[in-house]
Amino acid sequence: MIESTPISVTSIIPASAPGEFLASTTAGLATSSDGGETWTLSSDPTALLTLSRLHDASHPELLCAGRADGVAISIDGGDHWHHTLASSPVTAIAAAVDSRGETVVLAGTERDGIYRSTDQGRTWSSALAGLRSLEILCIEPSAKFSEDNTIYAGTASGVHRSRNAGKAWRPGSTAVVQAIGVSPVDSVIWVGTESSGLLVSHDDGTSWTSCPDLGNSAIGAIVFTRYGVMVATDTAIRVQSPDRSEWLQVAEIEGILCLQIAAERTVLVGAIDLEVCRLTRRDTNWVLESCRMETKS
Repeated sequence: MIESTPISVTSIIPASAPGEFLASTTAGLATSSDGGETWTLSSDPTALLTLSRLHDASHPELLCAGRADGVAISIDGGDHWHHTLASSPVTAIAAAVDSRGETVVLAGTERDGIYRSTDQGRTWSSALAGLRSLEILCIEPSAKFSEDNTIYAGTASGVHRSRNAGKAWRPGSTAVVQAIGVSPVDSVIWVGTESSGLLVSHDDGTSWTSCPDLGNSAIGAIVFTRYGVMVATDTAIRVQSPDRSEWLQVAEIEGILCLQIAAERTVLVGAIDLEVCRLTRRDTNWVLESCRMETKS
């Protein structure tokens, strides 16, 4: 544990090798090579707001990071960064291969809407058509993006859907959206809102239903485990019961910013001023443990 200014973890993603993970934090990039048990901060302390790996066979360690001053890319796994987009703070980044085999990168900003890149983040163009809000909080491709080019953006005025890989958008729900998850099993869309709880759509965002058991809780992160859908509310982590009748509290923790599957029974948790934690299923219970984070020597 670092004995200085508290560190917030804003996103966690898999690295290029199995069991390795990367995290964007308020103290720079953090890396783990042991499934998230221990972490090492890079020597560059520039705060990262979000992080994504780009799909490039010739550069497997190509990263794209959102920062307070825009977007930066790295071809060496975060050792060096090149600033490629100047904008308001970039709060969301998503990268996926579309139906033409082209890698599409979308960067959502705090005040400037969405930018789009098709050359691995080197150059960018605005993708604002149809957006009702320029405050972007999250971006999530569909489970079949490589076939249908569909992607979702969570904004201060609701969910927006694009069917042309982020070139133009159509508004959907009207609540402030903080997190989007698309089930890899049945493509059901789960949306976490700021004050309207959890919304679910079974028809590609045409209509939405709420989850009464969660009320109007703020939902900040969504992940799909083998035990059910897991969400982070403003005060706890909950998982849907096997019969889908209720949401069971598995850990009490505030300020969660991200959830990431680490293994069949383990979820990595990033939160405000809390570095990284591991939530592990043991028998029928979930156990939350802090991870060790050190600075790079």
